[in-house]
Amino acid sequence: MSLHVLLASPEIAPLTGANEIGEQTAALARGLRERGLTVSIVAPSYGTGAEQRFGLARRLRKLPVDLGGEPVELEVLQGKLSPSDATVYLLDHPPTFHREQHFGPYADDYRRAYLLAAGVVQLVHTLGLKPQVVHAQDWATGLLPLLLRRPPAGAPALGDTAVVFTLHDAAQLGLFAPGILGELRLPGDLYQPDALEFYGQVSLLKAGLVFADAITVPSPSFAAELQQDGQGAGLHGLYAARRLRLTGIAGGIDAQRWAPGQDHSLAMAFDAAELDGKAQCKEALQQELGLPVHPTHPLLLVAGPLHQLAGAELVLDAAPRWLSPDGGLSPEVGHELQVVFLGEATGPTMERIAQLVTEAPRVVTYRPWGGEELLRRALAGADAIVLPAPSAPNGVLALKALRYGAVPLAHAAGGLRDHLVDFDPPSGTGTSVLFDAPTAAALLHGLQRLLALFADRRRWRRLTQNGMRQHVGWTTSAARYERLYRQLLDLPQDRPQSEVGAEVEAAVGAEVGAGIGLS
Repeated sequence: MSLHVLLASPEIAPLTGANEIGEQTAALARGLRERGLTVSIVAPSYGTGAEQRFGLARRLRKLPVDLGGEPVELEVLQGKLSPSDATVYLLDHPPTFHREQHFGPYADDYRRAYLLAAGVVQLVHTLGLKPQVVHAQDWATGLLPLLLRRPPAGAPALGDTAVVFTLHDAAQLGLFAPGILGELRLPGDLYQPDALEFYGQVSLLKAGLVFADAITVPSPSFAAELQQDGQGAGLHGLYAARRLRLTGIAGGIDAQRWAPGQDHSLAMAFDAAELDGKAQCKEALQQELGLPVHPTHPLLLVAGPLHQLAGAELVLDAAPRWLSPDGGLSPEVGHELQVVFLGEATGPTMERIAQLVTEAPRVVTYRPWGGEELLRRALAGADAIVLPAPSAPNGVLALKALRYGAVPLAHAAGGLRDHLVDFDPPSGTGTSVLFDAPTAAALLHGLQRLLALFADRRRWRRLTQNGMRQHVGWTTSAARYERLYRQLLDLPQDRPQSEVGAEVEAAVGAEVGAGIGLS
């Protein structure tokens, strides 16, 4: 039986940029299409002109949506990014969606999230799409499971549709004042701890967690971590209560897009069999960043959001040791480090990075986030990437690093634990250097091991090649998602939601137990 899956997301690559949620949504869609599923994707149009570049056509028929008593008409742009891709629908309403950033920084993001969710429901009804599964991505689509299970007056019901909600970032709760429920004309009984209330506010993330038939996160290990006291950004109790609905499915990356052997943004292409090009990329990166060109100096990359949650503070706390000639870090290496901070940093973190750059400009440099091409050049030129975050929902950046021959020095948590294997010198197996605690001391111990391996050129080459040859695609992940969809659809949908939910919990719980440690 062929399935029709509708993916609802605030972002879709490359139409809305190359951000992580958009990349993962597009990659999942492609993986499901390769398995023979019919896939539709719905996302907002942000008015960047990308829809014209990709040839999406504007439909004549508009979608009427009630936005808190205000009648709104959404325009729809439809097309495919390639003949074999999923059908894409972009919902266009310039006053609401046309912003410099997508979701997160705006006070009216709750209205934008509601319009996206209500627009998906109206799109399905108006076009007669009839998906068997609606799969919502992250907090900005959290209201979609709610509207599907408790539709507003006059809205179409989709009672036969299975609803899946994927959480990408547990720290993004989508918090707003409780008055938004009345403004959006949502039922007042949603303001309770068992529904959307969260310490005196309303959480749109909770809407997805509470009303979906199944919840997924991009890592089996992260699914377990979320249920532990002190984890889950204050929602560990809810994750534990929903544990039979919660499953971790490790994702991947688009191996065709992230391929150093055919990447025209690099100084020289390379692959696992021929690594000479990586040395050329390292020299080009050192020149681009104003660092001394030293092929034998280990070049470490710290990339991504540079804040405490991402672990950058651990690298800064350890700086006195890795900056000092007598810091005790593998003296047999005989070479000083070069460290590149790449990403957005603010406040005290930015001040500490700037101070290091001032004190050691030949060793430390910083660049703000410069888009995908800069990340590709940085990964291609770096010998290693430091991934010290206390918690890691997924291992997407690590997979990109492996693909480009940048060895991960990583805290073994969440998605990193699922994707990375600690290197064993005697057997020559493994892809990374892992440490087991989010502390500066553990990071330094891992750095000592990394530098010792770097000094042994034969073992370092083996370590680099192991990572570059690791499977990083979506084949296994897409198969596990299809299995989850089919489990949900095997349940009768005409019984009370509480009874259906109990059976869904049992089915998905078996998936959790079988999935820990798999990718």
